[in-house]
Amino acid sequence: VDEPHVDVPLKRAGKLDVGAAVGHHGEVQVTRFTKLAQDYTSTSPIQSGEVAEDLAYYLYTSEQVPSTISLGVLVDPDYHTIVAGGFIVQALPDATDAALTMVEKNINELGPVTEYLKDHPDGKGLVDKVLDGLTVNEVYNEPVSFKCRCSRDRFAGVLMTLREDDKKSLLEDERTELVCHYCNEKYHFSKKELEDMFTPKGPIQ
Repeated sequence: VDEPHVDVPLKRAGKLDVGAAVGHHGEVQVTRFTKLAQDYTSTSPIQSGEVAEDLAYYLYTSEQVPSTISLGVLVDPDYHTIVAGGFIVQALPDATDAALTMVEKNINELGPVTEYLKDHPDGKGLVDKVLDGLTVNEVYNEPVSFKCRCSRDRFAGVLMTLREDDKKSLLEDERTELVCHYCNEKYHFSKKELEDMFTPKGPIQ
């Protein structure tokens, strides 16, 4: 977030106006990290500034997958987070119109996801509520965590591909800081380390 301290008036019932904070101009950019050599990136224009709506629009336009996403953060007056969470439902290729209508009805009856999470902070039972009337088979259950593939070695490899003029420019400083574009992790290289990296290694005798 380029401007993390943006302040906008609250919406009805004290809800945060995420759309106004994010804005309506720009794009949703999604990068998929795969085992292939090249990461895959695609984009779609921002529609409302509401995160769930814009992600659903992205999935429908960029990946042609009908999806429903509900996200929410419940905060108290001092902006302390009480609960936060959400869910995503995506239609498989053979999903029937009747099944999709049933899921839409269930989601409308559920109401704001934060109201459910306030009473069920772990989200237990949420899947059964959303997919009520359908057969549910749990195929995978794993805690969600944030993980980036960046590493010091990976950044060192990037430094080695720089032009000679750029390498010389870096050696003018006692320390070089590199920041991962995705997770903001910082990696530092001393002048001595860069000199050792940039010095051509002779053939092994």
